[in-house]
Amino acid sequence: TVFLELWKRARANTVSGWNLYNWDEDEEELALELINDPECTIKKHEHSYWRSMAVLLGAAVVIAVLIGIAQALVIYRVVVTVSFMRSSWEFLREHANTAAVMSGAVLHYLTIVIMTK
Repeated sequence: TVFLELWKRARANTVSGWNLYNWDEDEEELALELINDPECTIKKHEHSYWRSMAVLLGAAVVIAVLIGIAQALVIYRVVVTVSFMRSSWEFLREHANTAAVMSGAVLHYLTIVIMTK
Protein backbone atom coordinates (compact mmCIF):
# COMPACT_ATOMS: atom_id res chain seq x y z
CA THR A 1 0.00 0.00 0.00
CA VAL A 2 2.91 2.37 0.60
CA PHE A 3 4.11 1.73 -2.94
CA LEU A 4 0.65 2.53 -4.34
CA GLU A 5 0.46 5.77 -2.36
CA LEU A 6 3.90 6.83 -3.56
CA TRP A 7 2.97 5.88 -7.12
CA LYS A 8 -0.25 7.93 -6.93
CA ARG A 9 1.65 10.94 -5.60
CA ALA A 10 4.30 10.68 -8.30
CA ARG A 11 1.61 10.34 -10.94
CA ALA A 12 -0.30 13.33 -9.54
CA ASN A 13 2.89 15.42 -9.65
CA THR A 14 3.48 14.38 -13.24
CA VAL A 15 -0.12 15.12 -14.23
CA SER A 16 -0.03 18.57 -12.65
CA GLY A 17 3.43 19.39 -13.99
CA TRP A 18 2.57 18.46 -17.56
CA ASN A 19 -1.06 19.65 -17.50
CA LEU A 20 -2.49 16.22 -18.27
CA TYR A 21 -5.69 16.55 -16.26
CA ASN A 22 -7.98 15.40 -19.08
CA TRP A 23 -5.97 12.51 -20.40
CA ASP A 24 -7.39 9.04 -20.85
CA GLU A 25 -5.71 5.79 -19.98
CA ASP A 26 -5.52 5.09 -23.72
CA GLU A 27 -3.32 8.15 -24.13
CA GLU A 28 -0.89 7.04 -21.44
CA GLU A 29 1.69 5.84 -23.97
CA LEU A 30 1.65 9.20 -25.75
CA ALA A 31 1.92 11.05 -22.45
CA LEU A 32 4.85 8.93 -21.34
CA GLU A 33 6.60 9.59 -24.66
CA LEU A 34 6.18 13.32 -24.10
CA ILE A 35 7.36 13.14 -20.51
CA ASN A 36 10.41 11.06 -21.32
CA ASP A 37 11.38 13.19 -24.35
CA PRO A 38 14.39 15.34 -23.32
CA GLU A 39 13.78 17.83 -26.15
CA CYS A 40 10.23 18.61 -25.03
CA THR A 41 10.02 21.68 -22.77
CA ILE A 42 7.26 22.83 -20.47
CA LYS A 43 5.49 26.01 -21.56
CA LYS A 44 5.57 28.65 -18.86
CA HIS A 45 2.30 30.36 -18.08
CA GLU A 46 2.37 34.08 -18.74
CA HIS A 47 -0.14 36.13 -16.78
CA SER A 48 -2.13 38.63 -18.85
CA TYR A 49 -3.33 41.70 -16.97
CA TRP A 50 -5.45 42.78 -19.94
CA ARG A 51 -7.32 39.48 -19.88
CA SER A 52 -7.82 39.73 -16.12
CA MET A 53 -9.15 43.27 -16.51
CA ALA A 54 -11.51 42.15 -19.28
CA VAL A 55 -12.86 39.30 -17.14
CA LEU A 56 -13.25 41.62 -14.13
CA LEU A 57 -14.99 44.25 -16.25
CA GLY A 58 -17.29 41.62 -17.76
CA ALA A 59 -18.21 40.31 -14.31
CA ALA A 60 -18.90 43.86 -13.11
CA VAL A 61 -21.15 44.51 -16.11
CA VAL A 62 -23.08 41.29 -15.50
CA ILE A 63 -23.56 42.19 -11.82
CA ALA A 64 -24.68 45.71 -12.78
CA VAL A 65 -27.19 44.28 -15.26
CA LEU A 66 -28.58 41.90 -12.63
CA ILE A 67 -28.95 44.74 -10.11
CA GLY A 68 -30.63 46.83 -12.80
CA ILE A 69 -33.07 44.02 -13.59
CA ALA A 70 -33.94 43.70 -9.89
CA GLN A 71 -34.60 47.44 -9.65
CA ALA A 72 -36.64 47.35 -12.86
CA LEU A 73 -38.84 44.61 -11.40
CA VAL A 74 -39.52 46.71 -8.29
CA ILE A 75 -40.35 49.77 -10.40
CA TYR A 76 -42.55 47.58 -12.62
CA ARG A 77 -44.55 46.42 -9.60
CA VAL A 78 -45.10 49.99 -8.39
CA VAL A 79 -46.17 51.25 -11.82
CA VAL A 80 -48.45 48.27 -12.44
CA THR A 81 -50.05 48.61 -9.00
CA VAL A 82 -50.86 52.27 -9.68
CA SER A 83 -52.20 51.49 -13.14
CA PHE A 84 -54.31 48.62 -11.80
CA MET A 85 -55.75 50.89 -9.07
CA ARG A 86 -56.82 53.36 -11.77
CA SER A 87 -58.42 50.62 -13.85
CA SER A 88 -62.09 50.80 -14.75
CA TRP A 89 -62.52 47.14 -13.89
CA GLU A 90 -63.77 46.83 -10.29
CA PHE A 91 -62.17 43.44 -9.60
CA LEU A 92 -58.76 44.67 -10.75
CA ARG A 93 -59.03 47.82 -8.58
CA GLU A 94 -59.82 45.77 -5.47
CA HIS A 95 -57.00 43.29 -6.02
CA ALA A 96 -54.44 45.63 -7.62
CA ASN A 97 -51.62 44.72 -5.24
CA THR A 98 -52.16 40.98 -5.63
CA ALA A 99 -52.36 41.24 -9.41
CA ALA A 100 -49.20 43.37 -9.50
CA VAL A 101 -47.34 40.87 -7.31
CA MET A 102 -48.47 37.98 -9.49
CA SER A 103 -47.55 39.71 -12.76
CA GLY A 104 -44.21 40.72 -11.21
CA ALA A 105 -43.60 37.12 -10.21
CA VAL A 106 -44.31 35.94 -13.76
CA LEU A 107 -41.98 38.60 -15.15
CA HIS A 108 -39.32 37.62 -12.60
CA TYR A 109 -39.67 33.97 -13.61
CA LEU A 110 -39.31 34.88 -17.29
CA THR A 111 -36.16 36.91 -16.61
CA ILE A 112 -34.66 33.99 -14.69
CA VAL A 113 -35.48 31.60 -17.53
CA ILE A 114 -33.99 33.97 -20.10
CA MET A 115 -30.83 34.57 -18.04
CA THR A 116 -30.18 30.84 -17.63
CA LYS A 117 -30.20 30.24 -21.39
